[in-house]
Amino acid sequence: MKKLMVKMVCAALITWGMSAFADNARVDVDGRGAGIKLEIVKDPENGTATNALWLQGDLIHQCMTVDLPAGVEWSQASFAFKPDKDGTVELKLLGEWRMDAIKPGTLKPIWVLYDDIEVKNSELKNGSFDGGADGWKINGDAQFVADLGHGKPGAAKAWSSASVTQDLAVKAGLEVTVSFWFRTASNQSALRIFTIGHSFHANWLPNWLKQVEDVTDVMVHEQVGVSMIGGSRVLQHWELPEGDNSAKTALKTGKVDVLTMSPMLSPDEGIKNFTTLGLEHNPNLRITVQEFWLPYDRLDCFGENSYGEQGKLLRNWEDPPIAPDDPDKERKFDTSHFNVPTAEQIEKLHAPYFEKMNAYIAEQNKPFGKQVLYVVPVGQAVIALRKKIIEGKAPGLAKPSELFIDNLGHPANPICALSAYCHFAVIYKHSPVGLPLLSQLLIGDTKEQYPQELNLLLQQLAWDAVTHHPLSGVAGGK
Repeated sequence: MKKLMVKMVCAALITWGMSAFADNARVDVDGRGAGIKLEIVKDPENGTATNALWLQGDLIHQCMTVDLPAGVEWSQASFAFKPDKDGTVELKLLGEWRMDAIKPGTLKPIWVLYDDIEVKNSELKNGSFDGGADGWKINGDAQFVADLGHGKPGAAKAWSSASVTQDLAVKAGLEVTVSFWFRTASNQSALRIFTIGHSFHANWLPNWLKQVEDVTDVMVHEQVGVSMIGGSRVLQHWELPEGDNSAKTALKTGKVDVLTMSPMLSPDEGIKNFTTLGLEHNPNLRITVQEFWLPYDRLDCFGENSYGEQGKLLRNWEDPPIAPDDPDKERKFDTSHFNVPTAEQIEKLHAPYFEKMNAYIAEQNKPFGKQVLYVVPVGQAVIALRKKIIEGKAPGLAKPSELFIDNLGHPANPICALSAYCHFAVIYKHSPVGLPLLSQLLIGDTKEQYPQELNLLLQQLAWDAVTHHPLSGVAGGK
């Protein structure tokens, strides 16, 4: 399991555009009633179309589902499929299938509005919902909404357990195209976030932050993109070719509210470049920079040489010897070396890194005459957690090594949650203390479940780190 996780987080380059971390619209086509197989011909732009992999046998290809992010503004999408025989299929308007983070085992209603639906090569009745939902079947607590719509008032409102459906007659081999307008039914404007970084930040943070938002049931963000390069400096993302540089493309639209970044290891000029570009197109853009825990507990990894002899002098302990019969000779999945240093040694080792980060961010804020760059002190929160474990005061955690999934220091779930709480506190300027246990902590990664007492400790450590950091934007707390 650990090997699989490491392969995922160490991918050389992943660049996502719109992602599944926004509320998603969902449209299904169901041919099971007539045993019609559906061949997917065209995916929606910025979305996916897949057959029903949760079913079995021939039923998998008799259903298809379309998913795509739904923002607060109306958007249009289209997809196409080809039936293998004549008959009737069911078009279903739904919302994202998502488990409730507060009530495990139950679905959370993700309401989506639909309007101006058109179908090519089949007859659809009342696709614009003029005057009502004639021609459509309203299931569960789905609704016709009279005062909202794309072109004019009138729309369907649905979620995964309350669909709006209509039967379509189809012909064998004749391609059917469905186009529709949609938006989230939430009236709250979502914060639009773009994330740049490496595997200690970018490829898991958006999902964990979404979990924290879910348990508040108030805050919400739309993840407009992620640029992830393993072990990267921010400058590497800046230097990507224009056609492949999703971060620059997103910032130039002016439709990014928060940019999160994390450099490996020391801060670099990529931070300044993205900050300047982003503020040119959105003067209200906020930029957060995550400091983190040192990989391998080293200052001199990933080619970092700016700390000179400090790196060796401050790491004044020896790692455990490799057992002769240990099959993992490279110790990729041996995290025992994180148990060796004392809390004091860990703090001293990280101090030069924290000082350099603070100095760089403070200097970059000066030309703007206000604070636009904020530090998210994840590294300091992780050190505080390691100290609690050493003292025997972290419920559910016996050793610091349990915080990591490999010798590099990729995070296990407690650090993922801790980082998400830190980012939540900085982005929303709101305390996470007292929020319910997150669903992934309920599941656990090396345990069946982490205790609620650990969840509360993580929240307190995050809030303490954020409110005591002079560059977090919430110093002093609320």
